[in-house]
Amino acid sequence: MTRLIPLWKAFMDQMPLDYKCSNENWLDNFNFSQSFILCVGSGPWRIERRKQVQSKALSILKNDDITDLTYNYDNLFPLDWQNMLITHAYMINRYIGFSFEEYCNMLCKNTHKIFSFYEIFGYTDKKHPKVLSMFIRDKFKQPAFPIDRHVKQNLNKYNIPHNEKLIIQNCEALNTNPSNLNRYIFNQKSSNPNY
Repeated sequence: MTRLIPLWKAFMDQMPLDYKCSNENWLDNFNFSQSFILCVGSGPWRIERRKQVQSKALSILKNDDITDLTYNYDNLFPLDWQNMLITHAYMINRYIGFSFEEYCNMLCKNTHKIFSFYEIFGYTDKKHPKVLSMFIRDKFKQPAFPIDRHVKQNLNKYNIPHNEKLIIQNCEALNTNPSNLNRYIFNQKSSNPNY
């Protein structure tokens, strides 16, 4: 990493030292199931469409746990990949015997296991949907670096690999908050208030 430090430092120095994110608490008033629904429903649409999609899904979920859904759990969203994530969340009870809320609460108490969240959805070290990283970053408040097209453009500009774990490790090694850097980069390109 020694010869890469100037490259990483230039990448991280684009964020002002006094940067304060105004939207990092957007999920604080929702339970884990509702927060997951909101993250999964967050894209790839413009704000108006996204709000419609999220509202419809939340109206079906109500205040229930994802694992308590009895119908439509595999048809909450317009896109197949979104419904596949909801199906995996729904199946957590069958996989490990916990409700979604219980599983997430367990992860909150064992943050060193936070990346096992990806494994429940079938992702290990391979590329995963940015919404899973958003959920870890914005609901669990753990270091994460969701990579979408806006962030990819910035990574390419600095020749940084599209590897979330590597980015987090290098940010932490250079005393930079990876979640804040990620939000800063995204907010330079988009006005999405809940990213």
